[in-house]
Amino acid sequence: MNQTEWKCPTAAEVKKKWEDIVADMLPLRRSYWINHEYFMGNQWITWDDNTASAQFQPAGDNEDLDSRVTVNKFKPRTLSLLARFVRSPLPFEPRPEGVDAAAQRKASTQRQILEVEAHRAGWESERAEAVMNALLGGVSAISVEPDWEYENQSISLTETGEEIKLPKRPAVRLAALNAAEFGLEPGSRKASDAYYWMRVTTLTPSQAKRHYQLDYEPKPDADAATTSVMHRALIGNRQGAGLRSVSKACAVYVYYERPSSDGPGCVLHVIGDKIVRQSPWPFPFTDRLNIQPFIQTQVGATWKGETILNDARQIQRNINKAFTSMNRHVGKADNARMLVPMGSIVDDDFELSGQVAEVIMYDPSVAGGAGPRWMEAPQIPRWLREMVEKYESELDDLFSTHAVSRGEAPGDRNSGLALSILAEKDETPLGPMAMNQQRGWQSIAEMVLATMRHLMQQVDAARAKHGLPGMEVQDTLMRPDQSVVQFQWSAADLPEHPVVSVPLDAVMPRSQAAVMEQMLRLAQTFPEMFAGMTPGQLAAIIRTPDATAFAAIKDPQTALAIWENGRMLAGVGDDEVLVDSWHDHAKHIANHNDTRATSAYRDADPAVQEYIDLHIQAHETLMQQMSAPAPAPGAMPPGPEGPPPDGQMMPPAPTENPMEVAP
Repeated sequence: MNQTEWKCPTAAEVKKKWEDIVADMLPLRRSYWINHEYFMGNQWITWDDNTASAQFQPAGDNEDLDSRVTVNKFKPRTLSLLARFVRSPLPFEPRPEGVDAAAQRKASTQRQILEVEAHRAGWESERAEAVMNALLGGVSAISVEPDWEYENQSISLTETGEEIKLPKRPAVRLAALNAAEFGLEPGSRKASDAYYWMRVTTLTPSQAKRHYQLDYEPKPDADAATTSVMHRALIGNRQGAGLRSVSKACAVYVYYERPSSDGPGCVLHVIGDKIVRQSPWPFPFTDRLNIQPFIQTQVGATWKGETILNDARQIQRNINKAFTSMNRHVGKADNARMLVPMGSIVDDDFELSGQVAEVIMYDPSVAGGAGPRWMEAPQIPRWLREMVEKYESELDDLFSTHAVSRGEAPGDRNSGLALSILAEKDETPLGPMAMNQQRGWQSIAEMVLATMRHLMQQVDAARAKHGLPGMEVQDTLMRPDQSVVQFQWSAADLPEHPVVSVPLDAVMPRSQAAVMEQMLRLAQTFPEMFAGMTPGQLAAIIRTPDATAFAAIKDPQTALAIWENGRMLAGVGDDEVLVDSWHDHAKHIANHNDTRATSAYRDADPAVQEYIDLHIQAHETLMQQMSAPAPAPGAMPPGPEGPPPDGQMMPPAPTENPMEVAP
């Protein structure tokens, strides 16, 4: 087909494509919703093929319903697995386009941009949601969509006098999607093969009217089958309410089609039977879609996956049945019962009153003199209790969450070697999912940088038409050591085809208990290596959440030097950072020199670099003065060229804002 003949799909065609996607992903959607209900504790359920939704399993009678027990082993193990995957924040390492200093500086700027954007947009929350969705449904996705942040005040265009708000910075939004919310072109083996994808979300009628600036409120038509089974049970059965009458929201179908030989691509938003928003393909890349799927377990060479939670459901069901059997046993056989031979009680109207030392009159001539006696309650079979323990052990194997991964000591096997072996047993099965996460987030970071560059170039072209300079964004980044870096960037700092790396160790689940035990064994084997480490280095090795707090407790002088590094990199002068005689100059010099070896120093403004160099020289001067031998008796005191007084540096301070000094 020629591009001149290409047309965007109609609203009816978009909804038909969604029906095809639902049919293509029905097994994944079924897994997601059932596992979601199990996670929420609604585990006595069945799947209704007619409504494609989970329903409560009917009970025989009220007694059967009351005796059902749910012991949710599903939820804590899933949360434990999720916590292990997102224990460390993602570090992004853009690859330089060359080996010269300018290329290295640009790569460092790109890394800082990604760090700032990840913090501002809450990427870690989206990452955790994507991991959870992949665990529940076998597949999940992160979508990338362009957006802008605008200045608060408007400006007036010289030519037309029109009041407009200028974009302040590009803001690429990420959204985590579960298996019930998105789908790729049916029949695609790989995500890169698909030419379109869709997602479905919901808005209330009033929200849809405001968001899309409509002159009417759309009718609610969202399928309530995608709501919680408990919610439907509580609301849907009132006065015979139907399934769809539960819904109070509108379904919003969003269709993304990338450019191809057939057409230029488009983005459509459909509510009801109308297209409420239409725009051209807004991304610079045309060889892929703006979505990155994730999987829990690879299934063949396709983009779809499987999840271990499907296997865990049967075990969880059996655990519930075992506890239900115990509960029914307790309900019928736990109370004390008395065996009384017929006719042995003298008084037929006698009833036990429960009083202390109560006297019971009985006839010893009846039943061979056997009086009333208590009947021993039957015990729960031992094999039933053992079966529950075996089921839990099987769940631990499936989830790779044995005792060492939960921070518990596994019996008497507390040696570092035993813990590391057990930890490896839990980590090895999760390696494929970790590698999938690594590759996915590398791709997401590359899409973000490319989209930002594309957006800024479009704005720069529009600003140039009105005689305005190109867009420059100023950001401030707080480093883990509490140092602050301020930097400026523009479209020229972003590559056309970015390449970003994410270390595998950042997404690989690790057992903190095993790491600590291994570090202890290394410290005992190589004490000289650990003896020379600073508090910050030790904190980094054992993965202390706040290395600066650890350093402050262990060595306040080191903590002060770390604080000085941050303030000097931020461009402050002698008004905040002073050199005093009571400082431990050797520690300060060593710590400042460590900072000079980092990319933060290399990327800093030359005036900031000069000030840090002069600050270190002042420490060296005072240290030499303090270590110099005392003058002989009768010697002349030093002249005006002697050491400076405490609290004053010999070299002059840099400009008031050294970050603005041109290199």
